[in-house]
Amino acid sequence: EQQTVKYEALSARKEFWETGVQNQSDISFNFGSENSTSYVAAQYFSATGTTPGDKYNKVSLRLNNTQKLLPGLNLTYNASYVENNYDTTTATGTLYDQLLNIPANVPVTSYKDWQTDKWSNPEGWFNPWYRNPYWTAANYRNDTKNTYLIGKAELKWNITSWLYVLSRSSLSNRYYQSKQHTQKLTLSDYALKEQGKTNITGFVYDRQFNTYRFNQDFNAGVSKKIEDFSLDLTVGFSYVNKSEQSTRVEATGLVIPGLFNIDNRSGNASPDAYIRHSRNYGVWGDFVTGYKNYLFLHLTGRNDYTSLLIEENRSYFYPSADVSFIVTDAIGALKENSVLDYLKIRAAVSETGNVNIDPYSLYPTYGSTTGYSNGTYFILNCCQDSLNTIHIFVSKKR
Repeated sequence: EQQTVKYEALSARKEFWETGVQNQSDISFNFGSENSTSYVAAQYFSATGTTPGDKYNKVSLRLNNTQKLLPGLNLTYNASYVENNYDTTTATGTLYDQLLNIPANVPVTSYKDWQTDKWSNPEGWFNPWYRNPYWTAANYRNDTKNTYLIGKAELKWNITSWLYVLSRSSLSNRYYQSKQHTQKLTLSDYALKEQGKTNITGFVYDRQFNTYRFNQDFNAGVSKKIEDFSLDLTVGFSYVNKSEQSTRVEATGLVIPGLFNIDNRSGNASPDAYIRHSRNYGVWGDFVTGYKNYLFLHLTGRNDYTSLLIEENRSYFYPSADVSFIVTDAIGALKENSVLDYLKIRAAVSETGNVNIDPYSLYPTYGSTTGYSNGTYFILNCCQDSLNTIHIFVSKKR
């Protein structure tokens, strides 16, 4: 039995691609009272792609709120949650290549039903080197969930007209989960006799990834004016906690077609996992004093403590200082003239410290690998940095 088609050019290859459709629904509420305001919003978005079977949807929620708890005491907080879900093919480029190699007189769109139509499945497909693009789109898939949770809260207390305290907390979390899979294909002995047709062993790849960051800041400030002098002092404390965890595993040689589970394999799985965690504490101060609004002295200092370095080097301090003099405000004869509008003289010296490395990168760590014939080995990382490596300082003078 053979297929026959009329020898004429068709537009079926273009008709393989679908028209993407998007739908979006939004709802929001604003409400409040004399001492509070609130905003709540939600959105649902869905879309289908141009490749058959590809789709996407997103759910997002948001909450904003401000409250006046007491005279001078205000609370502000907001939170948002976004969830993205993807169901897409991993072989878009392969699909395009397959379409290019299909003769123009072949009615491609009549081969959608590859599960029941004998001419559409890989056994009866007419081209042994380029498979049915509908079969490829359905059997090379990636299912992904990507979620984000972000929150922030701020509490400020204006104790007096010249003294305040402020607490600010923020949280950021991302969770990512993905499963890629390729269907197992076992052709009959008859089909394998045709040059170009091959079996597919099947493949599954699972990935989970989670990141977390928490920030806590506490500030206290004084702003005072005493006769000709102005005084502004701010002191603060900051804390940053970051963690990252990743797990991924893949396997080839599936035993049961359609069961995309790591346990459903005939060989060894290839796993990989890591956990990273770091903390940073900082205390700082900022002081500005001025005299008659034309002479100013500015001093800053910060001391950080980081878990990224060994205990002896975890603490580092970096200060700065600058003096400025506004000549046109200090000398009365220069205040009103047509030649010089504004003249300021400033001198400054500063030092900035930073630690910009990944967790555990200064330590000799080991990673597992499987040998050529047997066993699992642990290999030392390729480059051992010095454990005495310290922070980077940048100094500037102006």
